[in-house]
Order: sequence, then structure tokens, then C-alpha cells
Amino acid sequence: MKNKKALLVFSHQLTENQEKELIEEYGVKEIESLSEELQNIWSNVSIKKGYKENLEKIKKNPDDVEVLKTLASIYHALKENDKAIDIYEKLVKLKPEEIETRAFLGYLYYENEELDKAEENFNKALDVSTEDEPFILFLLGNIYSRKGKISEAVDCYELAIFLDFDMYIAHIDFARKYEHMGRHQKALEEYRAAFRIDSRDEGLIEKINYIENKCKNSADEDKKVNFSGANLGIV
Repeated sequence: MKNKKALLVFSHQLTENQEKELIEEYGVKEIESLSEELQNIWSNVSIKKGYKENLEKIKKNPDDVEVLKTLASIYHALKENDKAIDIYEKLVKLKPEEIETRAFLGYLYYENEELDKAEENFNKALDVSTEDEPFILFLLGNIYSRKGKISEAVDCYELAIFLDFDMYIAHIDFARKYEHMGRHQKALEEYRAAFRIDSRDEGLIEKINYIENKCKNSADEDKKVNFSGANLGIV
């Protein structure tokens, strides 16, 4: 029997369970990926086809929410965020009660480096939301951080992690803020939390070792200060 081969159209890291399923359930012996160049060609063909189809649909019904969302997603994929923003500005008027719509509009502004508008839309989404929104809080924390509002950023990160402890990226960003503030023990706790979620990042292991040494050196310095103080009768 000829060996079966799996071709991955878009490259990504298969999990151990996914590889096992391909081998055991489907008899796949070899896994290959398209080259990056061919992936881009495939992607562009699919996007352009979807764009033409949905453009025709929107001509017939300009207020079709689902088609508008699809078109905005296509513009976003093509890195034409201004056009995607125009559509989502219309969508938040058509569907003001949809938190996801307002939040994604904020995200588009965030990607466009329009931080004031991103902040405004994220806060509006949080104001009307009846559920916990850790990812919005996380992005809002990023905005405050980039504006130099470190205290507000830390508050957002703390709440985001409290609501969803498995937020790897939030732990990393939170650790960096603590590191910047010189609070190395707290930074170490957050880096370790991120490592517990995903232990594959070798750079993270190096960072943890670096911060551990920082904490150790700081503790050694404190001991020296206390020892000197005791000898002088200060402590």
C-alpha cells in the first residue's frame, strides 16, 4: 500500500495529538507544508474570491451585518485597516449592543496606532458588557503602558489575569512592567506563571534565570547592608 501523505496548506505547529491522529486514524506516514510563497499565493486567491462574492452581496443589501463583517475581515487580512474601520464604524451603529463589534473596532484602531480611539472604544465595550472581558482589559493595559500610564496598565493587567489566569501574553507583559519598575521578585512570579502555561520558549527560560540572578544579587546586597548596619549598631 502506498504511503499516505498529509499536505499542510498553511504552516503551523501540529500538536502531538494532531500528529498522532493523522498517523493512527488516517495512516499518514509523511507530513509536508507548502512553501511560504505558495501559502501566500493560495491565501491571496481565496481572499480575492471572497472579496468579489461579498462585494456583490453588499450591493444588494448594504446593511447585511454578516456580509459587512466578512468584508471587514477581508480588508483586515489585506492590511487595509482604514477600510475595515469604516465598515466597523457602520457596524457599531447597526449593532450598538454587540460588545464584540465595539471591541474589534477598538482593536483595529489599536493596530493603526490610533490609541486614543482604541482606548475610547475598549472602554465603551467594557461599559456595556455584562461579562468579564480579560482580553479587552489586556489590550487596554497595553495602551496605558504605551502612554506611560504604568499604574493604570498594571491595574488592567492584574484584573485581566485574575479573570483569566491562563493568559500567557498578559503574564509576559505584566512581568515586563514589574521588571521596568524594579520589582524583580514580582516580575519573576509572572515569568514563572507564563512558563507554567507554555514551557517551550527557551528565551523565557533565559529570562527567568536572569531575573533569578537579579533577585539573588539584590538579596545578597540587602544582607551586606544589614550586616554593616548591625556592626555599626544601626540595626
